[in-house]
Amino acid sequence: TDVVWWEDFGDLADGTTVDDGTTAWSAVRTGGFFDVQDGAFEVRGGSPAPGVWTSEVIPIGGPVRVSVDVDDMDSNKERADFVRAYYILDGGVQIGFGAVADDLESAVELSSPLITGSTVQIVLEGQVSGNNEIYRVDNVRVLGDAGTAQEFSLTVNDGTGDGSFLAGTEVTVMADSAPSGQEFDIWTGDVSGLADTGLATTTLTMPSSNVTLTATYRDISTGDTDVVWWEDFGDLADGTTVDDGTTAWSAVRTGGFFDVQDGAFEVRGGSPAPGVWTSEVIPIGGPVRVSVDVDDMDSNKERADFVRAYYILDGGVQIGFGAVADDLESAVELSSPLITGSTVQIVLEGQVSGNNEIYRVDNVRVLGDAGTAQ
Repeated sequence: TDVVWWEDFGDLADGTTVDDGTTAWSAVRTGGFFDVQDGAFEVRGGSPAPGVWTSEVIPIGGPVRVSVDVDDMDSNKERADFVRAYYILDGGVQIGFGAVADDLESAVELSSPLITGSTVQIVLEGQVSGNNEIYRVDNVRVLGDAGTAQEFSLTVNDGTGDGSFLAGTEVTVMADSAPSGQEFDIWTGDVSGLADTGLATTTLTMPSSNVTLTATYRDISTGDTDVVWWEDFGDLADGTTVDDGTTAWSAVRTGGFFDVQDGAFEVRGGSPAPGVWTSEVIPIGGPVRVSVDVDDMDSNKERADFVRAYYILDGGVQIGFGAVADDLESAVELSSPLITGSTVQIVLEGQVSGNNEIYRVDNVRVLGDAGTAQ
């Protein structure tokens, strides 16, 4: 009888392909259209490969049934056109529970048998071959027993994030400030669900078991003393998005505000895509550390709001070294491990969804050995 999870697409804008709300999901297709239209999810137009719609991991507490409604908006389809429905129980294999193909005479409900576990995830695949062919998917739901969903304990030693959580919950864990003369090293313990064991602030996807994590620290290298590069935004006018000075950088965002304000760099106001702040390529001469301070100016954010920090060493791949999401209780320093090369570039991504939501970024810096830069 319980509604455990239900996505009816009714509150989503046309064209939506990702929902980070209370019934989170994402959708990908390489061609045609695969998105929300008029309060349902549509598969329309040709594509070289099927589209894939994937729900979040959904905690369940007993026997449940997964179901989805599929309707046909034309009479132009062939046998190669389809919608297929699957579930993944407790992170296991993908199991099909229904499919339609060709034209439909009327709407069809695809429904699984009763299944029991700790979590379920729903996967839908859809394909049509022509622009005049449309399937409409609606009411993706999990019905059954939500009342006894089991919570598992998370214990964080030398850090924050403790609590009891349902399996599949994403939890932010943060190491305590390092003792004098030391820095964060790695997380140890039950680390299989951690996004990154080398980040002082990271996320854990809660498994179906109790978890203990411990933050560990190491002595700071004696070479970590020189200021190689430091941008504190203090000498820049409000509204600045490009600096061509001695610490050059540029920033781009398609909406909202993403610029200098009152001696720091702010992410504020909604935007369809994250803003990207990029430093110049910075010469380095030995082991260095990249770090950035992030503060929170309100208590209005959601889990989809974030600041993420990356470095690019010697023109290679972009490597994450820290992230924050949602509201922050206090300012956070994101810091990389010691890295060695000839050059480093810093990239920051930031996103908030409302005009009353603000992150402030400051003290973007490279500290270490500048004396032997080649």
